[in-house]
Amino acid sequence: MSVSAIRRLILIGLLLLISALLSLATPTFLTLDNIMTLLQEASLTGIIAIGFTLVLITAGIDMSIGAVVAITSMVCINFISYTQLPAYIYIPIALAGGCLIGWVNGFFITYFELPEFIVTLATRGILAGLALIAAVKDEQGFVKNVFIQDEVFLSFGETVGPV
Repeated sequence: MSVSAIRRLILIGLLLLISALLSLATPTFLTLDNIMTLLQEASLTGIIAIGFTLVLITAGIDMSIGAVVAITSMVCINFISYTQLPAYIYIPIALAGGCLIGWVNGFFITYFELPEFIVTLATRGILAGLALIAAVKDEQGFVKNVFIQDEVFLSFGETVGPV
């Protein structure tokens, strides 16, 4: 048995041990509601990890992922705050913005043959600054919480199927 296989078995054993201890300590740990909540909370990280995996498979690196999430989130939040548009209109706009940012990164990396680390690091700085500028602020200049008020979205219980 290889060293990596032994490490995987140890990690699986530790995961099972922690799960058993948590289920003994808290009877609600292994309930369906708690498991669904854990999966929903981890969904953003999982979606980002899938995209980042494709970058890593090609031996690349992308430093701008967090900033892309931040700026596309700010686009959605500004639509929520300042318009009455339904969610099914502005979510594709935010996704298209994220795709455009990826295209710009790819353009500079391939056309100008720049190192992807440098290009995506610069993009991260620019987008993080833009996200702070685009954040919805209250009267005192503090970033405020914004909640979805779309009646169609809320009528589904804030979910669409299992999502």
